[in-house]
This record gives sequence, structure tokens and C-alpha cells, in this order.
Amino acid sequence: GVAVTFVAAIIVLCVIFIPRLLGSTGDEFPCPNYVGMDYEALIAEKNEYDFTFEPEYDYSSEQPRGMIFEQTPAAERKVKRGAVIKVKVSIGEKTVQVPVVSGYDATKAKAMLENEGFKVITVEESSEDIASNLIIRPDPAGGSNMPAGTEIKMFVSTGAPTEYLEIPDVTKCTLEDAKRLIERAGFTVGTVTEVSSSADMKGYVVSQSPSASAKT
Repeated sequence: GVAVTFVAAIIVLCVIFIPRLLGSTGDEFPCPNYVGMDYEALIAEKNEYDFTFEPEYDYSSEQPRGMIFEQTPAAERKVKRGAVIKVKVSIGEKTVQVPVVSGYDATKAKAMLENEGFKVITVEESSEDIASNLIIRPDPAGGSNMPAGTEIKMFVSTGAPTEYLEIPDVTKCTLEDAKRLIERAGFTVGTVTEVSSSADMKGYVVSQSPSASAKT
């Protein structure tokens, strides 16, 4: 009876531990590097290590669509034949639609763009049609899809361009002639001040400000 009990105990131990011992046997080797490989091409071919690949799909800015950009275990980690290799497969770079901000106030437009993750560069530009401090256009255009973090140029109107006129020289002109020349050039006559001068310059303009060399 003791012998039978002993033999039974031996059998139980063998059933429990021999599979564990066998499971721990087998050569380990460095895991190949699958990053940068096309996932569909990889699983289409029978791999020599009998690996099972478990894919997870996610955005990647480093690898194009369909390519592996991460793996577990990592390359060079020790693995056994038949191991499960988890791989992350790219579905392409995540893009965001550029908000349509043309005609918006510059402060509001900048907030809209930044809320979508874009970097905003403000560029001032004159416009005959768009009032000052309103957005003329973004570049890239509103409605286009761009990667998050893209720099967006926001063109802000400074209003109609300033027109510079040449100031006429009215020195040595009579006051009436000087006024006529100034108004004809598109200006308004300012303050007229009487100053002492030689007798022959009485009633004539002896100086002006701004001078005729200036433009305004």
C-alpha cells in the first residue's frame, strides 16, 4: 500500500512539474526588428520563428499608413520560438481641419487656430476691402486638413494702403496762390502765421512746414 501511494505521488509530481520544465526549455534568441516593415507583407509570409502577431492600429507621424512603428517585445529582447509579438501599425499621420477664419477678428481667429493645435504666425497686410484687424486669409487655407502643430500664417488687414502725396513748394507764392496749390495737391491749409520779413516779401510765403521735400 505504501509503495502504491509513493508511485501515485511520483506520477502527480510528474504531471505538475514536467510540463513546466519542458515549457522553460527551448533556446531564446534576440527578437527581430519589425519597425518600419509593411504589416500586410509581414503576415503574408510564414515567419521562420512561428511568431503570432497581434496588431494595434494607431496614428503615427513617423511611419506611413500600413507600416509598423512599435513592437513588444522590443527588437533584440530575448524571445522563444512561437512567441506573441504585439505590433503597432500606422494609420497615417493625424490631421486637423484648418478653421475658416477669414473675416474674423484677429484675436478670435488666433484663438480658434490655437485651440486646434496649430502654431500661429501673424502677418500684417494692407487691404482695400477688409477692415483693419480682420483676417484676410489663413495660409494654408481654411477647410484644408493639416497635421496638428502645423504653422499657420494668419494675414491680418491693416486697412487700405496709405497713399503718400508730394507736398508742393509754396514759398515765394502769395498766400492765395499757396492755398490754391496746397488744396489742389490734396492737402488742407493749416495755421497761417504772419512773420516780419523784408519789404519785397510782404504778402508772400517765406517758409512752410512740412517742407516741400517731405511726403505725407
